[in-house]
Amino acid sequence: MKSMDRSGTRARMIARCWPAARASCSGATTCRPAARSGCPEVQVARRPTSIRVMYRGKVKPGQEEAFATAWRGITRWMRTHVSGARGSLLVRSAEESLVFVGIARWASRAAWEASQARSPQDPELLAHVQAMRATAERSRPPAFHEEVSDLTLGGEGEEDRT
Repeated sequence: MKSMDRSGTRARMIARCWPAARASCSGATTCRPAARSGCPEVQVARRPTSIRVMYRGKVKPGQEEAFATAWRGITRWMRTHVSGARGSLLVRSAEESLVFVGIARWASRAAWEASQARSPQDPELLAHVQAMRATAERSRPPAFHEEVSDLTLGGEGEEDRT
């Protein structure tokens, strides 16, 4: 950026230009806001980001352990057999013991979509999927989130496969 005077002009330019630059990046390393905006070109460091897919659902009473077992089975199968699958975390609501939230980590949205496009043919995976469907009462559609920072330690003694 150009040198600015001490009256806060630089701060105002950053406040005005940064949202425009960020919106124009789309994964590029050079962001160019609209020429007529008067904003300079901005260099940004971009790294490929993982996504998190969040699932929320209610389990049938008495089926909590069967649901968790099926979730673990699906996650382990996916990590072994599906490119881009990075594992998951399953938590239970402290307020509603039948409500579970699963947070799956994927290398990209495209990797997740590719995994969803094929039907479970493997007998082991199919058994886990059927068990999960049999134990779930209702669920919400998955929600997608871009990973910004992950400071958690690996779970169950498994290595972090970042």
